[in-house]
Amino acid sequence: MYLDIETFSEDESSIHSGKVISIQYRDGNGNTTVLKEWVSGEKNILKEFHGYLLELRKTGPITMIGHNMLRFDIPMLIHRMVFHKIDSMHNLLDLYHDSVYSCDTLQCLVPFNKFKFRGLNAQELSGRLSIRPPKHGGSEIAGFYRKKGIQEDRRTRTR
Repeated sequence: MYLDIETFSEDESSIHSGKVISIQYRDGNGNTTVLKEWVSGEKNILKEFHGYLLELRKTGPITMIGHNMLRFDIPMLIHRMVFHKIDSMHNLLDLYHDSVYSCDTLQCLVPFNKFKFRGLNAQELSGRLSIRPPKHGGSEIAGFYRKKGIQEDRRTRTR
């Protein structure tokens, strides 16, 4: 499975002040699922993803691929699931550390970048690998989310 999450925080200096606004994953059959916070709320998308992983674990170990997931995505998912009391820290650590085989593309590419993490974002990597860059960079997501919230707020006030 390939995993990516998007987050939003008014205070970008702390992982603890943010929330998960979308979880995207692609299964081994090529099916992509996008869980959206603005559709069903953060707690619900976290519960749905957690339930999916628990079911998937019943079939055997989970292979998960993502970019910077070991330093960001997985810790953020665990933090927010504990915050929403979806499961205990112990159970979540057991799930993510004992049942998931991880391939973090960021970790794999560090040796080719003078052992530095800086410069290994998706935009930079696409140029180095001569592949199509993402449509939007990660830093743009917060702006889109903030703008959507402002538009929703304006619509609510005019009614």
